[in-house]
Amino acid sequence: MSLLASLPRIVEDCRLEYERSLSLEEPALFHLRDQMGSAGENQLILGDNLDWLRHLVRHKEATQKISLIYVDPPFYSGSNYQAEVRISSQKQKIKGIKSKAYEDKWGSGMEGFLSMLTLRLLYMKDLLADDGGIIVHLDWRAVHYVKVIMDELYGQKRFINEIIWNYKSGGVSSRSFAKKHDTLLYYARGDRHYFDSAKEKSYNRAFKPYRFKGVKEYKDELGWYTMVNRKDVLDVDMVGRTSRERTGYATQKPERLIEILLESCTKPGDLCADFFAGSGTLPAVAHRMGRRFMACDNSLLAMAACRKRLTAMDASFSYLVSSKAKDDSSAKVRAAVEVRANVSTEVLCKVTLFEYIRDCEDLPVSAVEQTELRKLLAADPLALVDYWCVDRNYDGKNFITEQWFAREKADLPVNAEFLTGPNRRAAIKVYDVFGGFGILDIQV
Repeated sequence: MSLLASLPRIVEDCRLEYERSLSLEEPALFHLRDQMGSAGENQLILGDNLDWLRHLVRHKEATQKISLIYVDPPFYSGSNYQAEVRISSQKQKIKGIKSKAYEDKWGSGMEGFLSMLTLRLLYMKDLLADDGGIIVHLDWRAVHYVKVIMDELYGQKRFINEIIWNYKSGGVSSRSFAKKHDTLLYYARGDRHYFDSAKEKSYNRAFKPYRFKGVKEYKDELGWYTMVNRKDVLDVDMVGRTSRERTGYATQKPERLIEILLESCTKPGDLCADFFAGSGTLPAVAHRMGRRFMACDNSLLAMAACRKRLTAMDASFSYLVSSKAKDDSSAKVRAAVEVRANVSTEVLCKVTLFEYIRDCEDLPVSAVEQTELRKLLAADPLALVDYWCVDRNYDGKNFITEQWFAREKADLPVNAEFLTGPNRRAAIKVYDVFGGFGILDIQV
């Protein structure tokens, strides 16, 4: 049977699985692990996005509340993707360490890929607000099949735009035109959807004035232009190797691209979601633009990038972990701790971090790189530390960050002072560049 003829079966099988799964016992529980600041509805979730979507729909926690869902799933590329883990040390020069990010290979072929995505799209539809929309980011490999499926799930009349992201980077072939764009499918949840038609410059021919009656014209260093509604072709550069926003995570999307989508399709205060979060571009941009966010990924490395990125922005969020997810807490933390009662009822704690111990054999890197990391840790016991946090009243389950200290290039702050009450359980939590962590209890 041809793939085109299989599309109705794929959609019907996914509808049946969607209905069946909602009546079954929940496959995974999600536990609050960390809280940064006053989190509100901002959430990062480590776990299978299908489990999280089922959880949301089953418990009606976000039903018809999300204003925009942006998803950047695998592209059916047939490749395995790596992330560059950046390790900085004042004592030794380190090259980028390559670690597995995610796999985009499907043993059941295109049918398997489309089934994976279709089932998740069914859940996402339930979460969209009446005036909300969904944007699915793909490329030439599968976008035409997904367009047909989206027409079936959302309705042809709910299709708003085929948005083209045009960029300079990418492969060049001598046997075809260079592939220099991705395609974003934009659909509305209902008959009405929020959209702010932002303006952009449109330069006049030869950059000269038209002087048409009733048409406002402007001039800059290039020449004359008018302001027109933004077009559906977005010229945005990829994240370059030297870009400030580069995290090293595979297939990272530029903040400017997401910024255009959010400023056009959402309002300040709206809830935005990405269920294939990767390095966390959507939550980072949402926070900067005054939107709320929800971001889910099953990669520990992806969540490490998300958390570091948002922590550096001083963003507030809750971090939830699936009972099925591998959440590596095997590391050990060593620090010098001084506890001193002061004149009031509070206690002053002084902490100096001096060692972070993690078994290199557990790290998702090659044997050669494991050996290099052992040598590095012998010279610099804090080399793997990305950032660390303080909870002045730790309950043993949910770590509430009240102070945090992040590495800037090779510099890592190692000293902290904080006040807490007597007979409390304070703690520090140290995260490494691979997403693992260790906790040191401080009994006051």
